[in-house]
Amino acid sequence: MRTGLAGIHRASFIAKSVGRLGFQWGMFAAIFSSTRCGFQRYRRRNDWVNVLTAGVVAGAAFGAGTRNWKQVAGATGLVCLLCHVAEDSR
Repeated sequence: MRTGLAGIHRASFIAKSVGRLGFQWGMFAAIFSSTRCGFQRYRRRNDWVNVLTAGVVAGAAFGAGTRNWKQVAGATGLVCLLCHVAEDSR
């Protein structure tokens, strides 16, 4: 016996999920980019501190609804910092 959604119900579920997740990632990118640019303008430097700070702020914004938002913010900041280091090493 098959369980789950099929046909138009499955397509509707997938479309709603894609829209919701796309919106969430877009909001994360907007928070990250605006925070990074703001710190870069304020500090007049383009370095890893801006990326780490922006990652922590964006992670805290999205982790606020979770039980352990400090862990989410720290992990997001670390991942953003690692991505920045990898990008600069090219």
